[in-house]
Amino acid sequence: MILGLSVRPPDTRPAEPPVTLIELIPPEPPPPPPAPDPDPEPAAAGPAAESTDAAPAPEASRAPSPAPRPPVTARKTPRPPADVPTRPAAPEAAPSVPDLPVIGGARLAGALRAGGRGSGEGAGGGGPGGDGAGGACDMVGRLERALRDDLDLRRAVAATLTARAASGQAVLVWDGDWLQSPGQAGKGLAGLRQAVAVEVGFAPRACKDETVRGLAVVSLDGTASGPKVALGTGSWRWRDLLGL
Repeated sequence: MILGLSVRPPDTRPAEPPVTLIELIPPEPPPPPPAPDPDPEPAAAGPAAESTDAAPAPEASRAPSPAPRPPVTARKTPRPPADVPTRPAAPEAAPSVPDLPVIGGARLAGALRAGGRGSGEGAGGGGPGGDGAGGACDMVGRLERALRDDLDLRRAVAATLTARAASGQAVLVWDGDWLQSPGQAGKGLAGLRQAVAVEVGFAPRACKDETVRGLAVVSLDGTASGPKVALGTGSWRWRDLLGL
C-alpha cells in the first residue's frame, strides 16, 4: 500500500534580518550653577586711593622759544659838512616884567605903613603922601603878613624894580582901580588882588570902613630896600579895594 506523502514546497521567502534593539540612554542633567557671592560691604566715604596703575599725566606742552631778535645797531646822526655853518640855538625868552608905575621920593616917605603913619608925619598930620589912622586895625600889617609868603609875587615886584633901577621904591598896583600890566593875566600882579581881597574881606567892619588919605605901602620882606607895593588915591577906605 502506498502511503500518500505530502510534500511542502520549499519556502522561497527571504529570510528576515535579525532585529537589533537599541536602547536610548538620556544624558545626565548639567550641574546646578554656583550660588552668587554676597554683596561686598560699601567702602567708607573719602578720597579714592590713588591707583598705582594710573597712566602718568602728560607733560605740559612747552611754548616755542621766541625767535632771536636781530641786533639793534645805533643810528648815527649825520654830521653837517664842514663848509655848512650851523644855526645857533635861539635864546630863551626872558620872563615878562610887569609894566606898572613906580612910586618913590616924597610920596613914598609920607605913605601909611605897618604900625602907623609914614615917616616924617606927625599924629593927625597930612602930608604929600597921605596918612591914615593905623590904630588897632593896622590893615597894612595884615596885608604884609598875608603877602610875604607869596614868592611869585615877591619875584615879580623885585623884577619890576630892578628893570626900572628903582631899588627901595614901590610898585603902584591900585589907584582907585586895580592896574593891569600888558601881557599879565588878571589885575594887580596876578594874585595880589585875590590875596588882598581875602584879607580885607575877613577884617572887622570898622577896619574896612577906616578912611585913608593918600598912599599905603606894603613891604614884602621888611627891609628898606626890598620890594614893596603901593595902593591908594586921594581919599579912600579899605573896603574900596573890594569894589564895594
